[in-house]
Amino acid sequence: GGLPKVASQRLECPVEEHDAMVSAACDANGKCTAVVAAASGLVRCGESPASDSGNRSAVASEDPILASVSKAFTHGRSPLKVWVSADTELSTAFAAPRRGAIVELRRTGSTMRPVAELQPPPGTPEALEWQALEVTDDGLLLGVALPGPTVIAWSLTTGSFVGAWLVASQGVDQWFGWCAGSGGIYGAATSQMFGSAQGGAELRRFNSPMFEH
Repeated sequence: GGLPKVASQRLECPVEEHDAMVSAACDANGKCTAVVAAASGLVRCGESPASDSGNRSAVASEDPILASVSKAFTHGRSPLKVWVSADTELSTAFAAPRRGAIVELRRTGSTMRPVAELQPPPGTPEALEWQALEVTDDGLLLGVALPGPTVIAWSLTTGSFVGAWLVASQGVDQWFGWCAGSGGIYGAATSQMFGSAQGGAELRRFNSPMFEH
């Protein structure tokens, strides 16, 4: 049982800390890259030939800052903590503070500029706290939030609210990661369901009619 074993790669990032992963991809040759959101902006991470020695020079040799959010928009606002890219070119992204509206951002050169805001739907708790944003292949933006966890869906085509549902959390100690897959959403959690005092980690899949709109 359990999940199949897959090869893993260590990516070097030229920042010590980041708030969220915006995108990640591997090409046909198995070379992987990622973009993370940090205080300095959206930063490119990649493989380093000298990663086994801890040398980051291969990554640092290129300008790692892909884009930053317009200062006119960020001034006086809560920092954007959860992110997702809507395409591989990073031309459109969605981001949100822990609490508040989700912002749609369009990239012009090296600047991300806001073009729209998605408000939480009526009836959702005022204390809604975003944990992750995901984009599905069939054109939905998913926001995962606490309490719940609750998954809220919007149409990328129209920007309209599609629906929301609660995620079953029986036996879960803590959720620590989310991703959208074909026809569902996956949550990574620590749990006590493995019969040991230390517990373990598991990946759960949740299907929803929201993917059948």
